[in-house]
Amino acid sequence: MKRGWLKNTALATILSTTLTACGGGGGGGGAVGVVSNFVQEDLTNLSGSQSIVSSYSTLLSNFQATISNGDISAIQGVITGPDSQDIQKANTLLTQLSQAETLWTQTEDLINQQTDADKYTIYNSNSFKEAYAAMIYLKNHVKPVIQKVANGKTITLADYNLIAKEDRALEIIQEEKNSTASNYAYSKKIKSVDTVTNDTPNSTDTVGTPIISYSDWTTVYAGGGEETRIKTTTTPNIRTTVTTRCTFTRTTFLNNTTADGPQTCSVVDTQTKDLDPTVVEVPETRAGENPVVERQELDTATDSSQEQTGYYKVPTYTDADTTSEEVQQGMATTETKERDVTTSTHLGNNVWQFVTKRFVDTITTTPITTKIYRTRFHVEKTFRDHRDITSTYTQTRVTYKDGTTEIIKGTPEVDIGDWVKVQTSTREWAENILESETTTEKVETKTNDGVVVKVWESDKAYTDDDINLGTPTANMSSVVADHKTAEYNSNRGLDMINAADAYARGWTGEGAVLGVIDTWQDTDHEKLDGKYLFYKDYNPYNGTVDEGAQGHGTFVASIIAGDRDGDSWMRMED
Repeated sequence: MKRGWLKNTALATILSTTLTACGGGGGGGGAVGVVSNFVQEDLTNLSGSQSIVSSYSTLLSNFQATISNGDISAIQGVITGPDSQDIQKANTLLTQLSQAETLWTQTEDLINQQTDADKYTIYNSNSFKEAYAAMIYLKNHVKPVIQKVANGKTITLADYNLIAKEDRALEIIQEEKNSTASNYAYSKKIKSVDTVTNDTPNSTDTVGTPIISYSDWTTVYAGGGEETRIKTTTTPNIRTTVTTRCTFTRTTFLNNTTADGPQTCSVVDTQTKDLDPTVVEVPETRAGENPVVERQELDTATDSSQEQTGYYKVPTYTDADTTSEEVQQGMATTETKERDVTTSTHLGNNVWQFVTKRFVDTITTTPITTKIYRTRFHVEKTFRDHRDITSTYTQTRVTYKDGTTEIIKGTPEVDIGDWVKVQTSTREWAENILESETTTEKVETKTNDGVVVKVWESDKAYTDDDINLGTPTANMSSVVADHKTAEYNSNRGLDMINAADAYARGWTGEGAVLGVIDTWQDTDHEKLDGKYLFYKDYNPYNGTVDEGAQGHGTFVASIIAGDRDGDSWMRMED
């Protein structure tokens, strides 16, 4: 699609209507020439434009005729009052202006039939805005002035300048292009306008007033000494979630691009949630009512223990080098089939005797499955790990104020040994692993002696086995049509006896001996040369009749034994 098509479509039409009517001239150049070029070159580029092109051509022709009937620039004369010729010319122009508006509507309908991508390109072009602005100028500024003249009214100088002054016309068109036309083109580029809503939650964590509690005092040691308690500080945690909803319009254009408008946001929901509190425990100590009055360090003490894991198994296996075979015979199935065999005996004089004997075949099918196994030897060992743990700690004997004593153990030093793996048991076994399996069928057929079910004789009918038919010719086509050549069709007698059907079965007469009893025969004819085993002329008119003129016998002999060489069935001139 050419870039300038739209500019040529509407703007050139307007200029050809406006400028020529206001002194702009006509003919093949100027605005009218631009429209003519567009009609012939640009508008036809759009599918479905034939009707519009034709209408544009008619409109331009009529417009040319209107212009050629007088100098329209003389319209200035109507300032002092239009005469009948002015009124008639104005009405003609009004009709053509209405036709231009109609064609513009049809042009926009044609644009709407294009693909979204092409429509976007058109509406986004500067030429479309100029054309649309020119159409507004024509409809809203020029047409009212022409309407005044058509109504016989006097127009003002300002009215005249609207259509007669090119700079004023271009000024108005530019103003319409920057406002109305631009807004219209923008609206036509829009495919859809949707409202988009996004909810965004925002959470903030705060703390409440701490709550302090204490446990009871207890002695550090069993007999007395210092006392201890736990101070617990519990601080509430609170999460406040505020959801803000933002709404904006999203414009999707015909070229699938989008543009988002400004957002409007507001709080739509506030939620608070109590989280797990923060708990801090701090031990506190004080002197007890039965304090320690004496300490005596004793020898260190040692405790020993053993840690063990659970039982676990470690399997291994090896496969045998050889395999074993197992053959299984499945369930046999039996079926019987009747089979007719026909034999023939030649009884002489071209009579054959046929005997049909019916045999019963008993077919036994037995599936045989062969499986190949390989022996796998398994060894499974059970283990359990253990390690030694030794704890060494200090000992202190304390004496309390009331005279009682207690041995206090210090913090132990723990020595952990390495893990030791111990086997507890072994299990061994073997299994056969199936490596392959194939199934074949064993078929056995038994046939009885048979029973004669039919005996008949041929009624001297010829068959492919008849000994009097000669020898079948090898490599003959089995398609009957292949033998119906031009040579074959030159003699209707061959088709009457269905000779082509015999050829298709291999019977061409090769090896057969036939007798011909007819008039004189030309035994030296090129079609018959070497064909005769014996010839005797029994013509009783021998010597009194021209033998060469008796061609019937030669014709018949040629039909029976003539060469099939692609030539006509016989040439008598030989």
